[in-house]
Amino acid sequence: MKNLFLNEKKALVMMNLLSGADYIRHIAESSNTMYPHALQTLKLLEKKGYVNSAKEGRIRMYQLTEEGEKVASLIQELWELTQNQEVK
Repeated sequence: MKNLFLNEKKALVMMNLLSGADYIRHIAESSNTMYPHALQTLKLLEKKGYVNSAKEGRIRMYQLTEEGEKVASLIQELWELTQNQEVK
């Protein structure tokens, strides 16, 4: 079984990729994280098989793999369920 050390930033990166392939600067901005952290996260997710990357000219594009889409969809569903929960 693959370990996914999930935190809020990794979850945001994966959920943002649900809308399709994107380049790292935009992924970092939409995930509210810094470029180096987004790059580190994407490399980890790629190593685990959740993300693929391909170079298009000078830009590297990242997208979810089939397994990554399943995981990201579950993360998004869980995220939506917990956003309306009150902390007691």
